[in-house]
Amino acid sequence: MLKAIAIDDEIAALNQLQKMSAVNGKVQIIGQYIDPKEALEEIKRFRPQIVFLDISMPEFSGLYLAEQIVRLLPQTNIVFITSFHEYALRAFELNAMDYLLKPLTQERFNQCIDKLLRFDSKRIEPDNIIQLNQQFKESAKKIFVNCDEEIILLKPEDIYFFEANDKTVLIRTINRMYTSTSTLEYFESKLQNSNFFRCHRSYLVNLDKVSRFISYSKTNLELGFADIKDTVLVSKRNIGILKKMLEY
Repeated sequence: MLKAIAIDDEIAALNQLQKMSAVNGKVQIIGQYIDPKEALEEIKRFRPQIVFLDISMPEFSGLYLAEQIVRLLPQTNIVFITSFHEYALRAFELNAMDYLLKPLTQERFNQCIDKLLRFDSKRIEPDNIIQLNQQFKESAKKIFVNCDEEIILLKPEDIYFFEANDKTVLIRTINRMYTSTSTLEYFESKLQNSNFFRCHRSYLVNLDKVSRFISYSKTNLELGFADIKDTVLVSKRNIGILKKMLEY
């Protein structure tokens, strides 16, 4: 029977892995950890054949921890646990890495264990993890937009504004208006560290693209852009905030 250690900052995910391993019967989880530093010490001590490793953890990335593990114990099989969508999973496949996608399923778990038992998994090199980490850093610089039946990657600096439109969101770039099934709140959370401002309940605007104020009165303001004819409304309560932000 394969021996495994599981590392995830979500206790529910750890418990689920424990239950799945019991149902599977071919792998035994001998340790569960929410602290990556503690887990690394235990991995050195127990030398498990498998490490189930969450990528997104508060203290440091699972990819960083994986790099430490494969340098210390190169024969260890690492199975990444991720909530990334399918468009990001190609990075794992290109780097010959095993992964489980949240929410976890027994069927996918069983497939993963069977693959390990057949010795189909390739040894992970530290350089593979470094490359994978770089790919995720690059993808983080873009916005993933669900448009109809395809997923579009857009650079935030190419977006003029987002507009809530019934149950969809319109995304304006210089050449095209995209329609997304995600919410305006979703994009606002993704862009909270960039120069986008929720100027109206229906609009999220890129302030770097704003070139003019169109003021009809003290309580009525629209934003204009140099390269497109569209304008964006500013709510009454946000006019003062916006003027201070732009030093207008």
